[in-house]
Amino acid sequence: RDSIHDLVVAEQYQQAGIGNAIIDAVCAHAKLADYFAVTLEVLAGNPARKLYIKKGFEGLADTADNEAMLFGKRII
Repeated sequence: RDSIHDLVVAEQYQQAGIGNAIIDAVCAHAKLADYFAVTLEVLAGNPARKLYIKKGFEGLADTADNEAMLFGKRII
């Protein structure tokens, strides 16, 4: 199973479409690999949450310590 544990777009490159392109590439790979879904764990307060929601991800659950949220998107 494929897994990326940490991925960050450096601050000076944010708002340039890089995160958007990464999400599109990950979802395209998942579809080609016949994965059912893509999940993301995002720290609370991370402004990228708006991007994930825009790309069709839904909030699934908060972590036990409420410091992060799990997002998911069905691929198939």
